[in-house]
Amino acid sequence: KRGTWLHRITQAFLESDLPKNKRSIEYLIDIAKNDEETRNKIDDLDENFVEYNLLARDIIPVYIESFLYKFDPIAVEPFIKIPTIQGSIDMSGQNNGQYYIIDHKTTARINHQNGRRKFSCDSEIGSYKNQICIYTDLAIAEGLIPECERNNIQYRINQSHLISHEIKQFVIQNEEIQKRKENCDKVLEWYWEMRG
Repeated sequence: KRGTWLHRITQAFLESDLPKNKRSIEYLIDIAKNDEETRNKIDDLDENFVEYNLLARDIIPVYIESFLYKFDPIAVEPFIKIPTIQGSIDMSGQNNGQYYIIDHKTTARINHQNGRRKFSCDSEIGSYKNQICIYTDLAIAEGLIPECERNNIQYRINQSHLISHEIKQFVIQNEEIQKRKENCDKVLEWYWEMRG
């Protein structure tokens, strides 16, 4: 639920028509708090609003400043359906003409040996990389990113820790996503064959 809350506030920032410097945390929290879909997903929002409010105030300003402020969104949370796959991309955007696909993740993992917060490590984000590979096909199919830019897209996975309120960014190289494309295509082909 806390991840959904942060995700919705991030979405509010990216979708707003206000100048970026006018999108205060209070404004973003108000949008998320009054969003019907968010309220349906977070059934204890009113009951625990103080906790949700503090979480947003601790994480979102740093997250925006560090990882989102420089981007011009092309699409935020578009639901895209093509014959073989469907899904929602957190964000496709540009910075100085460079195309990006950005995915927002949260974690509350703790290292049980020392009690410290634990982020995913590079070797643990393989499934996220597969997800981004599929997002690439969706973004290109929808016309959000031109096909001719496929080999130039930059990828970011931003993971917020719900306990320590720290943020870690994973930079995924385009070459790595392109290597995964063949395997992703084979899995999708197998899936649709199995479904008949």
